Amino acid sequence: LLTVNFPPTSIHRGDVDDFLQTNIFMSQEVVSSGDYVRVGLSRVATHLDESDLTSKVVIFCNSKGAVVHYMNNLERKLDERDNLSDCLCIHGGLNKHEKFMRIRFFCGIDGEYVADSCFRTLISTNAANVGIDNDHIDLVVRFGLPRDLMTYFQERGRGARQP
Repeated sequence: LLTVNFPPTSIHRGDVDDFLQTNIFMSQEVVSSGDYVRVGLSRVATHLDESDLTSKVVIFCNSKGAVVHYMNNLERKLDERDNLSDCLCIHGGLNKHEKFMRIRFFCGIDGEYVADSCFRTLISTNAANVGIDNDHIDLVVRFGLPRDLMTYFQERGRGARQP
């Protein structure tokens, strides 16, 4: 039970129920350090196999190297399962234009340019924790701890936007 008491002089938006975000199901699992990537990416691949083609997944991590590593491993797992989903990655090594174009592709804004692709997974550092607005994101995964609390809330808010 979380009790939040705002002092009468505080300024806040919404009420306590809005703050708690009860429409978001969250779970946390701690796995041994050697297995967390394998277990996490296997669960993402299973989720993509079992959900419809409009379902999307966002994976957050802390470094460019991790983004590339996770993307390669997830694509390999999806290929082994004959899942035709495609992955996009975003990290700080990309220029601003490239980041925004990849977010647009993932969100389906420029669908006519990527008709042969099925971008259902975005793997990113915090470079993309804002700007993603898609009602079909039903799974957000975080590998490692975020660097600060604001990053955590931004990443958490990418999911649970179904009307």
